[in-house]
Amino acid sequence: MRVILLWVWVAFLLPGQEPKKAAETVPVDRRADTYAVYSAVLNHPSLSHPDNNEKYLVRDWSDVSMEKEPGNCIEVPEAYRVAYSELLQDRNEHRKAFLLERAFEIAKPYNLITEEQAHQFGKLRLGPGSNTQEVELFRGATDLITLGTVYFDRKRTVAATYTAAYCGSLCGFWTWRVFVKNGKGDWAEQHWTRCMTIAGRPAAAGTDIRPYRCGEPVGQAGDLPHKPQLYLAATGAGILSLVNRGIIWSRLATYQMEAANTVASPFTSSGTIRS
Repeated sequence: MRVILLWVWVAFLLPGQEPKKAAETVPVDRRADTYAVYSAVLNHPSLSHPDNNEKYLVRDWSDVSMEKEPGNCIEVPEAYRVAYSELLQDRNEHRKAFLLERAFEIAKPYNLITEEQAHQFGKLRLGPGSNTQEVELFRGATDLITLGTVYFDRKRTVAATYTAAYCGSLCGFWTWRVFVKNGKGDWAEQHWTRCMTIAGRPAAAGTDIRPYRCGEPVGQAGDLPHKPQLYLAATGAGILSLVNRGIIWSRLATYQMEAANTVASPFTSSGTIRS
């Protein structure tokens, strides 16, 4: 059995600590397909809980520093191997951050927020007694969504991007999203992703198994044959990295913490945690 080592950068849980973003927008020749993929992502975002966002908060730059290596996390059918190799080469050539524009075509309203505003959201989610709903810009939003750069094959028929949704000290979801352009020209999501990272915490002993009242996994996480909260409830609160090995999902790493406020100090450091 092949074991895949996953890295979790704790700093990614707190927005606003990544390198300074670039001022360049998505190149013109990539813009239409990039925003079509982003729109597909945001119409069905991968969250750690049921989607109770009245609107979406989206960071106004693509973050490539959070990406896990796709070779560890994406397994494509044989018919798409060549296209996938081209996509990986495209990633080597275009792995950089871009400023994002208001070009998403999605059902829900959204706000693009700056680095400073993202950092404010993160601090409010961590601070005791703080509430993001008290800030007009954040009101109605549960998650802060980060989009990675979109990578393509040469014919622009296969696309992949890494996404994150942060909703609190132990509430978040990170994963690759993979799409194939169908005969209608729409980007259809493919369930080729083999690993993801989920942050959560269990309820009190003796209660129904729910790691965090932020909600239960849906979407990408909802496709798990065994819900991630089962692992979290058994092992304690923390960050959970999962790898799909065909018929089961295996827990590779759980970083245990006694309470939500105990995670504040790691966010201020530049260290890493490894499974």
